[in-house]
Amino acid sequence: MFTLTKEYDKRLKECLEYLYLKTGEDDIGSKKYAENAVEYMNSKGKEELKKDIDVCILKGGSYKIKGYYLENNTLKDIRGASVLLTHVEETVVPDVIKSDFNESCIIYCGGGNIFALVPGNTDENYALKLEETAQKYLISANIAYCISRPIKLSLLLGKEYKRIISENESELNERKKLKIIDSIGVQSPVFLFIESSHVPSYAHF
Repeated sequence: MFTLTKEYDKRLKECLEYLYLKTGEDDIGSKKYAENAVEYMNSKGKEELKKDIDVCILKGGSYKIKGYYLENNTLKDIRGASVLLTHVEETVVPDVIKSDFNESCIIYCGGGNIFALVPGNTDENYALKLEETAQKYLISANIAYCISRPIKLSLLLGKEYKRIISENESELNERKKLKIIDSIGVQSPVFLFIESSHVPSYAHF
């Protein structure tokens, strides 16, 4: 099941309030349903979830960053690269999410990773927007984000949590692989094979 420390419990509730608002509920209704959803989660499914909604998982960040840090081997450059990477991942990208959705959607942000819950009708290509924003600052760094398919909140907060997170992680890993292929160039035979195989549009530039 979805488990959080007390530090994030309040953030989850605020996130759910926003997500329920986006379904058309008013402030009172969104707070009521968000409280119920947290109770449902903490009860391990014993409580009834009064209103199920679709949500999407947004996950991603930098990967294989050693090469990015060591492009220039001076200590000053390495420190500068580290500061810039942290700024982009913990300020620039979260600010985009806050602007497009709500700050409360970000459940976790740190250590080169971000985990957020966004409305179920979020376009899969939103991941591209975040990648392109990050690459404006981090031209040579490896950055990948992934938007899951719409998921029922009851499953995410219930017994299917581990399966859903595992699937989302696999999708993110596939995205990372495709970005490596992209960096080889569009004339790559592997790239052309992927193009002809109708890989979803969010999978490459």
